[in-house]
Amino acid sequence: MRARDRDVEAGAGAEHGVRSGLVGIGDVLGSRPRTLEDAVRAAAAAHGDKAGRMLERFAALPDGTLVWTRLADLRYALGRIDGGWTYDDDVHARAVGIHHVRPATWTDPLDEADVPTAVAATFARGGRNLQRIRSAHAEQQSIALADRLLGTASRQPAKGPERTPDGRYIVVDGRRWRTSDPGLPEARRTELVGELMDARRAVAAARRADDEDAEREARSRVHAAKVALGERGAPWWEQPRS
Repeated sequence: MRARDRDVEAGAGAEHGVRSGLVGIGDVLGSRPRTLEDAVRAAAAAHGDKAGRMLERFAALPDGTLVWTRLADLRYALGRIDGGWTYDDDVHARAVGIHHVRPATWTDPLDEADVPTAVAATFARGGRNLQRIRSAHAEQQSIALADRLLGTASRQPAKGPERTPDGRYIVVDGRRWRTSDPGLPEARRTELVGELMDARRAVAAARRADDEDAEREARSRVHAAKVALGERGAPWWEQPRS
């Protein structure tokens, strides 16, 4: 838990999160968003498309997901996500730059010797917020630690966001978002996703430049890519198949 746009002491964001019973990521937005969709749009516009995607991933993590953080004294804490996304803009959040938060239950601080090796190695490498530690052994060790220290059974993180039973929507923060057409050829899907990402970056660049014409053009590209992917327009499951 660290802000990219704040010059704060290492571990300050983690200390704030553990003390407050939260897990979170940056970044600050110009105004309080009313919905997650507003927050994702504002994050992408202010901080780039990557920030918007990270926020979507963070909000989509299911309750029960286990998370690790490293404190200012280089000890660690293991947490379990216990609720949905909110935007935190109080004085403490602003001090550390952690604004997108979810409730979490944390263990007491753990020495490195008590932490799975892959977890410690990930923090030693540094890098971005919200990394997945790709080690089955570390995952099982984390689950066992959480079961013992948090006093309740902890499940393995689900693979991806919740889906409706018919597979047509994902559910994020209680809101349904249409999935892309599963019948698209993989090469075409890759092409369209690339165009969508380029268009979103163009929206952010146009907004930073205060260029309304360029923003309209870029948003038109976003819409066209989403329609082609099946995420907007006529539902893909109602279209005839050749």
